[in-house]
Amino acid sequence: SDFRFRRPTLYPAELRALRGRFLTIAAGKVYPHATGPDERFRGGGVVGGASGAKGGRLGTMSDPPTLSASGPAGSGPSPSSPPGVPVLCGSLSRYPVGLGRAMHEAGYRALGLDYRYQPFQVDDIGAALDAMRTLGIRGCGVSMPFKLEVLRYLDEVDPLAHRIGAVNTVVNEGGRLVGYNTDAWGARRAFEEVRPLAGCRVLLLGAGGAARAVAFAFVAAGAHLTIANRDRRRAEALAQEVGAQAAGDTDLAAALDPFDAVVNASSRGMTDVDPTSPIEPSQLRRDLTVMDIVY
Repeated sequence: SDFRFRRPTLYPAELRALRGRFLTIAAGKVYPHATGPDERFRGGGVVGGASGAKGGRLGTMSDPPTLSASGPAGSGPSPSSPPGVPVLCGSLSRYPVGLGRAMHEAGYRALGLDYRYQPFQVDDIGAALDAMRTLGIRGCGVSMPFKLEVLRYLDEVDPLAHRIGAVNTVVNEGGRLVGYNTDAWGARRAFEEVRPLAGCRVLLLGAGGAARAVAFAFVAAGAHLTIANRDRRRAEALAQEVGAQAAGDTDLAAALDPFDAVVNASSRGMTDVDPTSPIEPSQLRRDLTVMDIVY
């Protein structure tokens, strides 16, 4: 296995994925692939953001803005806040964790943004979004189990998020809530820090919101994807939608020899849900790349 995925360490690729969310919230546009102020993603297709650009395929997007302490250059007015009062962001999850706050606030400091991040424990996502409007919370990450349900409560959904069918970032544009998906490119960039996706035989565990984003991004990058889920029908439906090679139930995880990599995008491994591993340790081997999105 790739032991870099087994230590609770924040790697540059993960910071890059988070940077996409920071830019999305700060600029009101989606730049999920950006790793630097001048980088473009080298891929096919165009994805439109809240600015009204058309498209729905994963691929090249306009250059991200440069950032300063006053906000992104060229993005219009920064979120209004009284002097000395930071802009509030947060996360909406049934199972909030403190690590997300630590990562986001480290990113804010690195990018010179006077933002704060508060994880919220949520049972009613619709009511939480109403509160987001009322309190003027600038942006929120959306986590399990709301990445699919949240779409029905939004005023607008970015074309990429609409195509994936899942939202992990909500931006408050003066009371108008816009949904984006930065999971797809974040997962791709993190994985490709270790090995190329093109031609890689990947077993994806899960068929929920996070798994949908991983599936779309990995297939777009040329991976040979197999999807396994406890509900086989959901795995098969997602595989057909994204063009994966095969699908089945979680018994597929019992024999990993046909795969070069395995990605856990299920709830297995979450302390508050099911802390057990979805993979038997005996199945791991040194040439197998393991990516676990549960932290």
